[in-house]
Amino acid sequence: MSANLYGLEMHDCNLSGDIINDMIKECSDRGVELRLSHLNISHNNLSDIDGTSLGSLIMSANLNDLDMCDCNLSGDIINDMIKECSDIEDELRLESLDIRPCSDPWR
Repeated sequence: MSANLYGLEMHDCNLSGDIINDMIKECSDRGVELRLSHLNISHNNLSDIDGTSLGSLIMSANLNDLDMCDCNLSGDIINDMIKECSDIEDELRLESLDIRPCSDPWR
């Protein structure tokens, strides 16, 4: 099954890493193929997100633009995400990645 959803804006929604982890797992368990080209999950506290799952999402969803500004991401999360992206034998389509620790959404 594939979702005909190309952009998803979930910035500043009080999401946690656990919620995003559960969403990624649920899509995977149900065989949902995401076709997202744009995902904005900025200004959420994702300090407990699984970097490996996040990397898998980046690679499977054909993402071109990912905004995770001000998400409290640790170096370990970013490293796990990058490792997962490099372990998957597919072309990375990501053109824009924002992981700045900014607190002003208009900066």
